[in-house]
Amino acid sequence: GHESDWRTASTNSVKDAFSEENGFDLQFVDCDNNSDTQIQSIRSFIEQQVDYIVIDPIVATGWDTVLQEAEDAEIPVIVIDRSIEDSDKYTAWIGTEMLNEGLAAGAWLKAYTEAKGIDDVNILVISGTTGSSAQIGRSEGFDQYVESEGWNKLDEQTGDFTQDGGQKVMESYCKSYDGQFNVVVCQNDNEAFGAIDA
Repeated sequence: GHESDWRTASTNSVKDAFSEENGFDLQFVDCDNNSDTQIQSIRSFIEQQVDYIVIDPIVATGWDTVLQEAEDAEIPVIVIDRSIEDSDKYTAWIGTEMLNEGLAAGAWLKAYTEAKGIDDVNILVISGTTGSSAQIGRSEGFDQYVESEGWNKLDEQTGDFTQDGGQKVMESYCKSYDGQFNVVVCQNDNEAFGAIDA
């Protein structure tokens, strides 16, 4: 997809690595953040009998059947960035532990509020694409701090990792929670840019 500047950079990195100059014939499909399109594309690649399939999974579940089909066709699958939770039928995963990212955000906010002497922490969260491993891990990690620190999380809604989504959620938050919040947590940069615009 192309929902954020980070995703565009990641996609361009893959295209550069698998370039014709590097000896590859890359077939690329932009699934525009649609997991059904992503699974259909993988099935098309299986039918074409490609040598490898590289997936950046939009959501963490719904993969077992299509990955079994790839395994049956003896096509290695490489998963990048996000992870898959309902299947182990892939050759390799290259990414980060999303839970640690949520924990890091919580640790930063704890240090910041302590340094500023802020005791009353009222948080609005703009999360990533619901069901993606990035959203799940970042939410779970951050929520550990919400619970342990006794912070008040007023709401969490998805901005789908987009600037437009972050802006729309923040505009809604500004109306619904006017004067009630002092922290906004966004799960990627583009959502934060949208929240700032709002």
